[in-house]
Amino acid sequence: MGAVVSIAAKVGEGSIITANSVVRMNREIPDGVVARGDPAEIIREVSQRDRDFWPLGKEYYVELTKEHRGLEMSRIG
Repeated sequence: MGAVVSIAAKVGEGSIITANSVVRMNREIPDGVVARGDPAEIIREVSQRDRDFWPLGKEYYVELTKEHRGLEMSRIG
């Protein structure tokens, strides 16, 4: 949600960049960590709780997007 990953930056597999954070140019975030801030800094490793929550959070935002698109289409039509 609002995170920015700049050109030539890399985010490792399973890592989480928190909302409104900025991974600056040429920065590499390793696998399996949580990073936040501007510039993004590693704050901890991804926990089992993070892994358990991720699918639920993702599903929630997918549904929110569908709902928002429906509202936008009803305003157009």
